[in-house]
Amino acid sequence: IEYLHTMLQRIQTIYLLIAAILCIVVYFLPFSELVPSDGVSASMSLYADGVHITGQSENDSEIEVNYIPLIFNLLIFGAVIYIIFLYRNRPAQIRLCMMTLLICCSYLVVIFYFSDKLTIDSDQGAVVRYLPGTYIVALQAFLILLAQRSIRKDEQLVRAADRIR
Repeated sequence: IEYLHTMLQRIQTIYLLIAAILCIVVYFLPFSELVPSDGVSASMSLYADGVHITGQSENDSEIEVNYIPLIFNLLIFGAVIYIIFLYRNRPAQIRLCMMTLLICCSYLVVIFYFSDKLTIDSDQGAVVRYLPGTYIVALQAFLILLAQRSIRKDEQLVRAADRIR
């Protein structure tokens, strides 16, 4: 219990916990939605598990499975949880935060790619709207960056204390 108390006292742990919770939330929120120009066609929404196509009636819906966004989400979730439990090894935490930040930015690129692909696959007048899922992924990247900066400050503080001794 002592190590759990020590781990939760650090602000970077809070940043990383929020990022992990947001990974779970992102699974249930759409990233983007294709709004048809005619208002009659089926609408398409990009989720972490694929493209959800909704027709005119609520019963008329299907899912085109795409595991790439889901894999990115799981990678980020696993990395963030692993970083939290590496709290005694700050240099490794810093490196893993940078790697996770790179994965998070790649995730955003994948979201934009698949959203753009929705417009190519549909009619010419359709418009893509980015929904909360996209912004939450950007928020995750920001939280991971804040955690990395806090870990770096802790490491500098420890090194300064070691020099004094």
